[in-house]
Amino acid sequence: MANIKTTAAEWKKAKAYFEAGLSLSDVVKKTGISKSALSRKSNADGWSKGTQKEQLVLDAIRVSAAKGTLNGTELAVHDELVTDATKAHMFFGNAAAQNVKEAMAMPCENHNDFRARADTINKGRENVLGKAPDTSIQINNGDNKSAIKEIRRSVVYPDYIEHD
Repeated sequence: MANIKTTAAEWKKAKAYFEAGLSLSDVVKKTGISKSALSRKSNADGWSKGTQKEQLVLDAIRVSAAKGTLNGTELAVHDELVTDATKAHMFFGNAAAQNVKEAMAMPCENHNDFRARADTINKGRENVLGKAPDTSIQINNGDNKSAIKEIRRSVVYPDYIEHD
């Protein structure tokens, strides 16, 4: 039997399958590349599982199952909202990247120039992703146990009821 050379595109697809969570045996079934060749290549190139790509597949499965419970109108509204939010996310992501690029290219006269650019980027991010918490907690030589209970009560578990 002739030794068939695996193309770069086939290796790329095999790596994508593997990083999406498939076992080497499953990648063999999908690609036809031998398990020993896959093992050598994955070890040599440092392929890894448990990545964001694998989580993305699991999230897509969960979303797909949840969408299966929607009626036609609900599904249409869902898809419209996702499309609109994705467009906004992409717009602000691209705008933020462009602002950073411009800020890096232009000399800043002073700190206020740079701060204004950073604020613009931050506002765009907040419009897409929501406001990030900006609260910090400092505990100084006090009753750390009660402070930790208060943090748990107010931040981590807003409905938390302490039982002593």
